[in-house]
Amino acid sequence: MTQIRRKNGWASKYVERGEQVWVPGGPWATKREAKEAEVEYRKRFKGGTECESFAARWIEEWPRESPATRKLYADAARRFGQEFGTRTLESIDRAEARSWAATVPKSIRKIVGTMYEDARNIGLVEHNPFSNLRLPVSKKTGEVGPPTLEEFQKLLAACMVLGGYADEFRALVTLTAWTGLRASEVMALKKDDFEDRHLNVRRARKDDGSYGLPKGGKERRIALPLEARVQDRLVHWAESDFAFHTPMGKPLKKGNLYYSWNKVRDASGTSMDRISDGLTPIRFHDLRHFAATQWLERGASHFDVSVLLGHTDGGQLVMSRYGHPSQEAATDRLLALSEQLDEKKGSQLTEERTG
Repeated sequence: MTQIRRKNGWASKYVERGEQVWVPGGPWATKREAKEAEVEYRKRFKGGTECESFAARWIEEWPRESPATRKLYADAARRFGQEFGTRTLESIDRAEARSWAATVPKSIRKIVGTMYEDARNIGLVEHNPFSNLRLPVSKKTGEVGPPTLEEFQKLLAACMVLGGYADEFRALVTLTAWTGLRASEVMALKKDDFEDRHLNVRRARKDDGSYGLPKGGKERRIALPLEARVQDRLVHWAESDFAFHTPMGKPLKKGNLYYSWNKVRDASGTSMDRISDGLTPIRFHDLRHFAATQWLERGASHFDVSVLLGHTDGGQLVMSRYGHPSQEAATDRLLALSEQLDEKKGSQLTEERTG
């Protein structure tokens, strides 16, 4: 919102959807009166700020491109509207927003925060009570939904949407999914970090574009599983020693990494089913959860997986957050162990009798 001093008083204008709108009825004697007139005009023009009605209107007036994202946003807006009904957006204070946000998934509270930002940008509210809530980390634990093997295969197939960049990005996704590297570590990998059976994680790309030690402040040398041995699929660009690049051969950063990831994810067709099951669309970071889950399913210990992921807590965080093995898989492993031990015992008895 903008108030402008004129010879005969104050005028008021704002920008909506890229167009400049002058508030009718001016000029006003003071800047404060001009600002109040703008707020009132916007409320009348937009039809009020009741939570339920605005949430429904927001979905129509600020549509998202992806069908899956539109559904996710619609579900979040509906839950917000059902909770606060005919109360006005302005009546929700920060303490109340935080209290409600603690009861819903992170994706819901983030979307509601985006809705408030749109309302604030057009002058319907002064503040966004859902910004910087700083909820405890433990609230996030239940939201983790690692991709299944079937979803992972769909993601790999969907890399074709990237055209000539598909092979390199597929290699990047494959490596990440079976080693559990963080995005910052993948972006900083260099060709000489690869050995035949091991991978050296020596650095990470920071948000400011610099490179430093990985999270935790230590380098690590990890196993390079057969599934993750993508050395022969790396693309070599002149004057670059990085393992992975943008389609133009430039060093990766979050923006272009996530741009390609979102295109692949949307093309994979995995999001709609996940949203229907109460899960969020697959994030790039969920490949780290995928790695932990798959190795636990295959019988690796929590300590083994913690070493792979770069944790130094002996496997406690893997046990509480990163690993999501199924009860069915645990049952199968116990049966297999029991049968192996029984078979071994039977072989020993046979040897004793025939010896």
